[in-house]
Amino acid sequence: RYVAPRREVRLRPGAGGHLKHQPLISIVIPTIGERAHWLEECIEGYSKTNGSIHTQLIVIKDRATCAIAWNEGIAQAEGSYIHLTADDIVPHEGWWVAAIEASSQGYIPSPLILNSDGSTQSCGNGANRVPDGTRAEICRIPWGPKKLFEQIGRVPEDMHYYTDNWFSWAARQTGAADTRVKQGYLFTHHLAPERREMADERLWDDGVKFQQYTRRQGRRRA
Repeated sequence: RYVAPRREVRLRPGAGGHLKHQPLISIVIPTIGERAHWLEECIEGYSKTNGSIHTQLIVIKDRATCAIAWNEGIAQAEGSYIHLTADDIVPHEGWWVAAIEASSQGYIPSPLILNSDGSTQSCGNGANRVPDGTRAEICRIPWGPKKLFEQIGRVPEDMHYYTDNWFSWAARQTGAADTRVKQGYLFTHHLAPERREMADERLWDDGVKFQQYTRRQGRRRA
């Protein structure tokens, strides 16, 4: 694994200057060896858009599932906020300002995600853009205060996909977090082709696991 040192840069005009304190944000990026060029673009994107904040960049390489990598990164996170992303995702300017604003208002931001050509990939629950504040079932690029991650616990490590669904569901179960659209929490997802040969089959399998897991947890709480 690689953990970058904490980073601080001078505040640029308009880059979150209204925030009294610039907190440490832990950014967890799972990756695989075949995606080195995507990882480089991802890290460069965060470097360019991190503005005035302190960041802890945690890169976890070559784990069997995204969940394993995310869990390892969460365990190493020192920030007051944790941001779970991927090696083929590039943030846009202001992403962290929007995320902190959402947290300060008591909800989890559901991002606006673009395709490589700039078209909309997802916004809230679907592929059509919806207004800020629209309730959503999913935060596809998880974000939240560290204490929220401590409350919801570990992501089930047999899932590669549906990890974002699990995070969003688990956050709701705590009763401490609602999820709503925040278009300023904005990213481009390039959908890197490396190791996506069996993606549809794996997506289906993980969807079944997610449904089974949430049903079991629901019965335990009943």
